[in-house]
Amino acid sequence: MTSIAIILPDKSKDYIANSVLDGFRALEHTGDYFVRISPRFIPIADYADWELEEGAFIEFAKKADLILYIHAKYTSRELVDKIGLWDKTITIDGHEVGKDNRYDFTIQKGLLDGTFKSGGSIQQDLLAKCRRYFRRERPYIDGIIPFPFAIEKRFMKYVPGQKKDIDFTCIFGQDEHPLMRRYATEMLESYCAKNGFTCMTAKTNHILLNRDFRNTKSQAKFHDILARTKVGVSVGGSGFDTLRFWEILANNCVLLTESIDIYDLGSDALKFKRIFEFKNLFEFKYQLEELGKLIKSGRIDDYLGQGEYTAILDKHLSGPRVRELVRISLQPK
Repeated sequence: MTSIAIILPDKSKDYIANSVLDGFRALEHTGDYFVRISPRFIPIADYADWELEEGAFIEFAKKADLILYIHAKYTSRELVDKIGLWDKTITIDGHEVGKDNRYDFTIQKGLLDGTFKSGGSIQQDLLAKCRRYFRRERPYIDGIIPFPFAIEKRFMKYVPGQKKDIDFTCIFGQDEHPLMRRYATEMLESYCAKNGFTCMTAKTNHILLNRDFRNTKSQAKFHDILARTKVGVSVGGSGFDTLRFWEILANNCVLLTESIDIYDLGSDALKFKRIFEFKNLFEFKYQLEELGKLIKSGRIDDYLGQGEYTAILDKHLSGPRVRELVRISLQPK
């Protein structure tokens, strides 16, 4: 059994932390891992049975096999430094640069050469000192391992054989960053109205789908909609990696997405028949038309096979995601 101490954001919420916790909870029955977490995190599920008060947590962490440090907006870096066991500390960097900054070439250059120090920057000292450094967003410079969000159990409302009576779903919490979100939604609504397709485009912070972090009933409504959807649309927000990307895949939909920028070039981690990509609005329009033809002919079902759906879950459920993280972390540096 591998003992794992997880240092979580302090008095805050964080989505990558919830992916990690969901993964270890999913594997709890295996007896492979013994997990304890730092206090004061605000999780989306209940992990009170894992939480230790700070003194007890520090003592546990000193004896643990691995220490996972979730680096987020409201970080607990002081606790990491206090423990100071860098040979078994793993950084999981869930930061993003925010707004439209992922398109800013000056910021991109600064991330690569280490001169960018604002939110979303790489923690160069941790990269040098820690046993491993995982990161949710690019760049993955030497020594950094991609670690995106995962499919959490709470996302999955689809059941085999379920009727897919919504043609397209395109729902975003905010559509200012990037504006491609807003324009893609408008284009989809116009396309569906002209061609007789059904679509759901209500914003997630609308009264129907209040996307508050703890509003689990509202989130369940969104997942219920995806379970009925043939094609889900994803456009990255302040970072490319977004929960929506994984929520769509979780509910056995075809995924129409902004060109994937998650794994290294050449990776087959997201090579699935059901994923259609676009780089700009011209390509988005083209893919809409192609998918519309598939829906009209009924051939969309050829892209929703249970075999591929199972393969997606095998690779991208939160359990396999954290199991791979532990496997890589335990290898000699």
